[in-house]
Amino acid sequence: MSERVQVNAVVHKTGLAKRTIQKMAQRGEIPGAAKLGSTWTFDRIKLARWIRNKERECQITSTNAAAYGMRGFKWQVATNENPYRQEIAQRRKGA
Repeated sequence: MSERVQVNAVVHKTGLAKRTIQKMAQRGEIPGAAKLGSTWTFDRIKLARWIRNKERECQITSTNAAAYGMRGFKWQVATNENPYRQEIAQRRKGA
C-alpha cells in the first residue's frame, strides 16, 4: 500500500494554497486524493506523477510558444480578481 500524505505536504511540494488544493481534490483534479474523515490525504506516488505530468505540460506549452513566436500561447493562470465572473464561467460550464 502506498504511503499517504496530508494537505500540508502537498502545499510544500506545489506552492499552492491549502484551500486551492482542497478544492482541486474535491473536484477530482488531483489523482489519488481521498477524504478520510475531515482530512484530505493524497497517495504519494500518484501525487509525484501528477506533478511531473504538470511540469511536462508546462514545458511543452512554453516550447510551442517559443517555436511559434508566442502566437496562440495561452496563459493558464487562475486569478481571484473577479469572483463574479468566475462564478458565471463555472455555471456556464455546468449548463
